[in-house]
Amino acid sequence: MLSVLIPTLRYDPTQLVSALHHQLTDAGIPFEIIVADDAPDSPMGGVHTQLMTQFPKCRALIRETNLGAFDNRMALANDAAYGRLLFLDEDAVLPDQFIHRYLEHIKTKGNVVLGGSRFDSKTPNNPALHLRWKVGKKRESTPARIRQRDPYSRFITCNFIIDADVMRVLPKHDEISGYGHEDTMMGYDLRYAFVPLVHVDNPIGHAQLDDAEVFLRKTRTAVSNLARLIAAGMIDEDVKLYKYYRRVETTGMKGVLAAYVQSNSARMEARLSRSNPPLRLYDLYKLGHLCLAMKTL
Repeated sequence: MLSVLIPTLRYDPTQLVSALHHQLTDAGIPFEIIVADDAPDSPMGGVHTQLMTQFPKCRALIRETNLGAFDNRMALANDAAYGRLLFLDEDAVLPDQFIHRYLEHIKTKGNVVLGGSRFDSKTPNNPALHLRWKVGKKRESTPARIRQRDPYSRFITCNFIIDADVMRVLPKHDEISGYGHEDTMMGYDLRYAFVPLVHVDNPIGHAQLDDAEVFLRKTRTAVSNLARLIAAGMIDEDVKLYKYYRRVETTGMKGVLAAYVQSNSARMEARLSRSNPPLRLYDLYKLGHLCLAMKTL
């Protein structure tokens, strides 16, 4: 009845698979778990062998070539045996009763269900992790009742249920390269296909946080993706960063902001890498880099 699909990248998902297998067995429904590592040089071969030995309903493989996030998910969907799919991030930490809270949505096909995400209430000891934690805590740990107000623009790929036949026909957007805005476009595509989307309170935790250097690099990649999507006419003001970019553009300040961030990027990154980074500075950093990216297209 349920295929749980876990795209990974050189990551050991043993704890996640163990928790899933236990909860799914207790639920008494037919299931399978498929892990697909998208790194051909991944060192997880031995881990995968152990997973398949310990959990007979788990399949684990390493891709022969790097597919990228979207194509890895699509390949997982095509390999799935069941018609209802649950996608989870590799580092997902499941709360007790996670599968139980999803059961009615697993058994009822036709809609997409997003359980959400949560971040620890305690600030990490390492200041380099503060930025990613703060963005997650302030911007991503949102109750379902708030997410449901604007359901499609709140789509995130870390924890969602979808019908296999819906997932398999979602289009690939070649403007996206690497990290960032795959979820934005999936939200658009589901909305335009009139697929019902429901947000519920069934959040996963996260076993790992990117440090500020990695997170800011991913942010710049995501901004570049967004710039290409904007140039292709695929984005509207449901995307907040684009909405603010349009305001800057109409006031004639785009060049000024681009120049400012270009000159001060290193100083901004240094501040964002220290303890208690201000999210307004992070927003300015993103907006400035979007202005820069739009100038080069």
